[in-house]
Amino acid sequence: MLANTIDWKDIKSYEHSQNTAFEEVVCQLAYNENKENGQYIRVKAPDGGVESYLTLDNGNEIGWQAKYFFDIQDSQFKQIKKSFETAITKHPKLVKYYVCCPLDRADPRIKDKKYLQDRWNDFAEECKALASGKGMTVEVEFWGAFELNNKLQKPINSGMVQFWFGGDNFSKTWFTEQVNTSIKNLGPRFTPKLNVEIHGINHNFDAVLKNEQARTYIFEKLNVLYKALKSLKGSCDKYGLDIKDDFNKLSNCLVDSWQNISRGDASVILIENTYDIAVKEIVRLSGSILDKISKESRTIEGESDRRAFQNDKYEFRNATDDFEVESQAFNLFNHPYLIVYGDAGIGKSHLLGDFSNKLIKDNRPLAKVIGLARN
Repeated sequence: MLANTIDWKDIKSYEHSQNTAFEEVVCQLAYNENKENGQYIRVKAPDGGVESYLTLDNGNEIGWQAKYFFDIQDSQFKQIKKSFETAITKHPKLVKYYVCCPLDRADPRIKDKKYLQDRWNDFAEECKALASGKGMTVEVEFWGAFELNNKLQKPINSGMVQFWFGGDNFSKTWFTEQVNTSIKNLGPRFTPKLNVEIHGINHNFDAVLKNEQARTYIFEKLNVLYKALKSLKGSCDKYGLDIKDDFNKLSNCLVDSWQNISRGDASVILIENTYDIAVKEIVRLSGSILDKISKESRTIEGESDRRAFQNDKYEFRNATDDFEVESQAFNLFNHPYLIVYGDAGIGKSHLLGDFSNKLIKDNRPLAKVIGLARN
């Protein structure tokens, strides 16, 4: 289970209460984040307006109050206010007060209407005024579902998701352990010191991941083809060869492909078929243009003109051939599934082991499973 998919209504009961469980989670998060900053103390009921507090070196205190609310209306604000009033009475050194609830605040900013964010702002000002009346300056902050989920994603809190919400905790540590175990099981089949760069294969892996390297590489190939196409179009116009329709179609295909690969989020891996790069259509239109100009170029008079045109044609053909050679990587970008196969001992395990190490170093999630054939 990932922290951003948590349903706080599914929290495991603690001491026969989900409310107590939520208080415990908040306190554990606060402790892990602040244990080096002072003396952290967890409080049981009656709690003096805080579930826990941190005493700083200068004697000032920071307090946490957890409320297992999924809606905050007047009655809930009254409860929070009562806790705050108790806290500033019992903890005169309080300088910051965190109110923690498993929800986020709506903030549509509609004229003449107040939503939770507006009401929270008013409440925070009211709390500051109450503290000021006691000669205190207290900053009031909100930990909502977003803030709590974000803290649960940190490596130091990796075990909390599984303990409190069940399911698998797919943290960075979990992925790293799985990959390291699989690589260890490879034994002598994988030796990092023997890593050898294999020409072209990294482009295929990058394409499967749809990462920034793949997008940059594909963009460069599209750009080379587009520039060669524009030069060829200029020559065709100069010598009266009509490729306008094919030029427009191919140009649109290239531009659409650029836009599609630029639009995607390189941090998100979508394991699904897409058609971001119009590979077949680009190859077909390029071939159609070459066939057409090969026949019509004979009408060009003058040796130097014919040579200049042939040069533009060869540049376009080379760019087309290069694009077609790389079509495997482009197709993998569209359909991110790759099967590596071959005879025993040729380096498949080593290749995948090295690829796994690279992903882990790049903080990318990966699960590596070693399959063993048995007779």
